[in-house]
Amino acid sequence: MNFNYMPNHLPTHYHPGLRNHENLSYANNRNVLQPPPSFNQQVVEKELSVEDLLSTFIVETRGRFNKDEARLDNIEAHCNNMNATMKSLKVQIGQLANAVKGQSSGNFPSDTEPNPKDHCKDITLRSGKEVETPKP
Repeated sequence: MNFNYMPNHLPTHYHPGLRNHENLSYANNRNVLQPPPSFNQQVVEKELSVEDLLSTFIVETRGRFNKDEARLDNIEAHCNNMNATMKSLKVQIGQLANAVKGQSSGNFPSDTEPNPKDHCKDITLRSGKEVETPKP
């Protein structure tokens, strides 16, 4: 008995058309990994003088400074609006505190009429009929 047998899972056929396929070959026959010739064009940049670089830097810095200054002005305006709103709220809270302080505790804030009778002893039904109360 042979215990070292390993089945062969390789295909028994070979497609002859794949023998020279450019993507399945280790050789770089057609230079498929090379970029097209027009891709290697070099861009020639003009070297700027120190004065030109400095003037460009100054212009860009001024633009950023102006933009930042506008943002700060906007923030300052919003802060001023918030301060005015806070002052108004403080005044309103003070007015509410004074109004609450003036009320006596334990009573309703509106004027109520005292009951003209000492005790309510009459019972009237919806039909209008009055029920007599038992006398002790």
